[in-house]
Amino acid sequence: MKIRPAHRQDVKTIAYLHVTCWQATYQDLLPQTEIERHTLASRTRLWEQRYARDHVLLLFDDYGEAVGFAAGGRSRTADYPEMGEVYALYLLPKTQKKGYGRALLQAMRLRLSHLGYAETIVVALKTNVNAVHFYEHMGAYPVGERNDPYPEVVLKF
Repeated sequence: MKIRPAHRQDVKTIAYLHVTCWQATYQDLLPQTEIERHTLASRTRLWEQRYARDHVLLLFDDYGEAVGFAAGGRSRTADYPEMGEVYALYLLPKTQKKGYGRALLQAMRLRLSHLGYAETIVVALKTNVNAVHFYEHMGAYPVGERNDPYPEVVLKF
């Protein structure tokens, strides 16, 4: 496994991972119209914009295939303006439960700490029990909730 900072030429790979993982993760958790709204074209446009301001890490498996990514930066949550935030952490389903998520989260938290953020938050869909349990297992604890536009839980490390 290898984790490295993303480069501008990685935008299409990040978009592909985002769409593929989003569809697999939220298939039974969000309305189908919401799932379908996240197309490869829309996610490519999004990551072309976000690439310049977010800190993005790519995860590669032992064969050199990009299988996940994480993005983070300054907290976007008004209650925690001085903290870092993990904006996204996605892994292809075939790579889950192999320690990749743990490694990617640790790498992003380290990156955020190097940027001066002593604490980190992550916002997860409340009904995404797997994600919430993963973050809690990694040492996060719930500190709030919001509905933006779906019920979400704010966890802090």
